[in-house]
Amino acid sequence: MHEASPDPGRYLAKPRPYGPSPPTTMALRKLSLSRFEKLTAESEHERAKLLGGYSPGYVAAKLGISRQAVHKAIHRGDLDAIIVNGDDGHLRAFLVPDESIERFAAARAARQAR
Repeated sequence: MHEASPDPGRYLAKPRPYGPSPPTTMALRKLSLSRFEKLTAESEHERAKLLGGYSPGYVAAKLGISRQAVHKAIHRGDLDAIIVNGDDGHLRAFLVPDESIERFAAARAARQAR
């Protein structure tokens, strides 16, 4: 489902062979808590603003779909996600970036308009 990326902790979803697919490659990014804190502390860093996001529950409520549908969209590559694990290996945060939500909502609205 995912292929390796030159950037450690990032997996690139394979483009879907059917239907309208966005031209960009979606990503599932896994970071350690210490790395996440370091990147978000660098406010001038361009990637720092990309590390913010919302929980799958909030995304589901915002889009009017279930959390299961959000997780399926992430695994299909329709939504980006950032997974932050603590140094002990436990999940600390699961975030969906705002840009990804907007892109998904626009594509979903276009599909429903047909």
